[in-house]
Amino acid sequence: MRRRLSAGAGVPLPVKRKRRQRDGTKRFALPPDTGGCVVRSNETPHPVRKEIQVPVSKERIAEVMAQHRHHEADTGSSEVQIALLTERIRNLTEHFKTHEKDHAGRRGLLKLVGQRRRLLNYLERTNIESYRKLIAELDLRR
Repeated sequence: MRRRLSAGAGVPLPVKRKRRQRDGTKRFALPPDTGGCVVRSNETPHPVRKEIQVPVSKERIAEVMAQHRHHEADTGSSEVQIALLTERIRNLTEHFKTHEKDHAGRRGLLKLVGQRRRLLNYLERTNIESYRKLIAELDLRR
């Protein structure tokens, strides 16, 4: 085995060589048509996970807006915003039951919860009857 000398200690370092797997394939070579998975002769490739997360469908958004708006063109009132945020929060909560390690998504969830909390505080200050009605409709604990 050839050795090379280290920078100053005088102790030789081993020379790294490319190694082959037991079945003769190179260590980092990807076989063709495996979808990026290394496949040996006795294995089948993993199925490629391609989940498409649809946050909230457009139909569901229109339905929630129709329930909570004051007039036909109302898209930005506090009640509508709180209802839409609640829908997104519930959707993300279901997502985290299966994807526990999605910490970046959890951060987004916490931001949504904080935004909803601020809107609820504003609504409570300005229109207490509407606040109480919305809490009952959305089944929120406050």
